[in-house]
Amino acid sequence: MSTTQLVTAQADTLIALAQHSAYLADTVQVPSVTPPGSEKFMRIPGIIKWAVTLLGVTMLIASGGVMALDKLTDHSVGSKGMKIAGWSLVGGIIVAIAPQLYGFINA
Repeated sequence: MSTTQLVTAQADTLIALAQHSAYLADTVQVPSVTPPGSEKFMRIPGIIKWAVTLLGVTMLIASGGVMALDKLTDHSVGSKGMKIAGWSLVGGIIVAIAPQLYGFINA
């Protein structure tokens, strides 16, 4: 077999491989269907949001109790209760922002 025939045969093989791989790339279809059981997984963020919101409200009520106790016992001017209330409000802001961040990340 001559060198010209060998080069021509290799070129034909490379062209056939390129056409075959292009055909495979064009025909791959990936279904965009949610997997079964994913509804239960998508409920988890909502449950967490409600639990954290309930905890935040409870902490605000507790901080009011701590401030009232400090006032009745003539301790400091409610600094511990104010810290609890402040952190509860920071947690509430995080809970309010979380669904938008979750939606942005999953988009």
